[in-house]
Amino acid sequence: YEIRNWDWSSDVCSSDLWAFCVQAYCRAYAYELFSTWFAPLLQKGYGVEVERAGQLASLPTTAILVGSLAAGVVVDWIFQTTRQRYLSRSGSAILGMVLAGLAFLMVIPVRDPKTLVLIVSLGAVFSALANPATWATAMDLGGRYTAVLMAVMNMVGSLGAFHCPRHVGALFDHIAQRADGRWDLVLWLFAGINFAAAFAWLLVLPTDRVRQLHVDGSIDGETV
Repeated sequence: YEIRNWDWSSDVCSSDLWAFCVQAYCRAYAYELFSTWFAPLLQKGYGVEVERAGQLASLPTTAILVGSLAAGVVVDWIFQTTRQRYLSRSGSAILGMVLAGLAFLMVIPVRDPKTLVLIVSLGAVFSALANPATWATAMDLGGRYTAVLMAVMNMVGSLGAFHCPRHVGALFDHIAQRADGRWDLVLWLFAGINFAAAFAWLLVLPTDRVRQLHVDGSIDGETV
């Protein structure tokens, strides 16, 4: 991919590209809970034994795997049915992230750890709708510069994955020092992160920057 002719100035100011990177940050941040602090949350907040907490904590990540496989079919079906990239990409991702955020809100009053994990795992299945939508959108927005856009998106997502365990660890310390021990604050945090990702997807317009691939091997008249 050649990038010397890329109009960086207009792309850096593009609201949909900024929103696309924000959703990557939020989704990576949300996912990192399951691979770092979810088991300790079950132990400290819900009295689950270490081994059992580890077993339960594996369910949301498994749910994301299953959801991602199913989501690829859903995203393609929406596009084939409606021919609308926004509905297929942004629409499915918005729905998934909103449902994931609602799952965290629903478990705030729940005290049974099994019920909590099952509801959060269901939310994780829906959040996976954004996975294939993200890669499809990267191709829509990036065109011949898809690789560059994917690299930028992954870098921003890595920042979310880096910040999550640091922030949640600090929140754990804060909660542990309080007499009331409000572990539901962690759930509020991740409900908010999922809703923030959904809001970012509202601003992503994959149809605005699509470069159509022509049969002669060119993109919008440019030879590939």
